[in-house]
Amino acid sequence: MKNVIISLKGYNNEKEELEFITEGKLFSKGNYYYVTYQESAMTGMEGTTTTVKFKEKEVSLIRHGSVTSNFVFKEGIENTSLYKTEFGEFTVSITAKKIDVNMNEAGGIIEMDYLLNLLDGKGSSNKFYMTIKEVNKNEHH
Repeated sequence: MKNVIISLKGYNNEKEELEFITEGKLFSKGNYYYVTYQESAMTGMEGTTTTVKFKEKEVSLIRHGSVTSNFVFKEGIENTSLYKTEFGEFTVSITAKKIDVNMNEAGGIIEMDYLLNLLDGKGSSNKFYMTIKEVNKNEHH
């Protein structure tokens, strides 16, 4: 398990909605890489642990805590999931249009374009960019 710096940018209907940098952990198991980090007040999900499980054309976004969800992104496949928050539960449908994962043991990049639809008919086109970099071991004293 490696300490990493995670930079995340999210775009909703072509405008930037979210950008933050946090520390987390990176490890691999089987054919998958995993990144875990703690959400903050800035994301509105304080008290939530997020795990991103991914390989070449598949990404899962798993959250436990104040927000609970398990979104699975596979190119061209619609996936329906329950999104639980302190304000209630929502059924969300996600269809990944494009997934690019470029990863190795020291870090990498995840890029996704996807459609997100709520059961009430509201939908959005989203982009997700995550950069993962191993913390430089020489920086620790």
